[in-house]
Formats: sequence, C-alpha cells, structure tokens
Amino acid sequence: MASGMNGGSHERMARWGMSHFRIHGDVLDMGCGGGGNIDRMLSMDGVSTLKGIDYSDVSVSKSREVNSVAISKGRCEILQGDVRHLPFDDRSFDLARV
Repeated sequence: MASGMNGGSHERMARWGMSHFRIHGDVLDMGCGGGGNIDRMLSMDGVSTLKGIDYSDVSVSKSREVNSVAISKGRCEILQGDVRHLPFDDRSFDLARV
C-alpha cells in the first residue's frame, strides 16, 4: 500500500495538484504515506525543509527509504506519530499539507 501511493493514479493526481501551487519555507506533510509527495515537494524551488509524519510504521519506513538522501542532508525528517497530537510548536511551518 505504501509503495502504491508513490505511483499510478495517486502519483498523477499529486503531480497535477502540486503543479497549481508554490511552496516556500518549511513544510509539514501530515499522513506522509510512502514519501512520494515529500520527494516531489523537496524538488520544488522554495522548499527549505520538510517534515513528514504518519501513524503507520510501514509508511514511515518506506518514506524514510524514498527520502534517504534528503534526510542525510538534513532537509527532511520523517516521524511516526498521530496527527491529532503533533509534536511541534505552533507556527513551526510555513505550510502544512494533509
């Protein structure tokens, strides 16, 4: 399931949606799934850092795998957690995406 989120019709829809907006600054991706959208957002001009959070340990593992280069460069962090109880201070991000 986590790998499937990174391809097929889900990927086409995500690419189309992201082509309609610009992202600047620090981003939070809530429910980051397989990490494909994180990878796409990190390639956009203007994205400084990106944090992803997902409840599923399988999704967190896949997202970390897909974004391992960005993680090693300090541009990305993937956390396991519940979006109802985010471990971040208010106003920590310029954009939060669900």
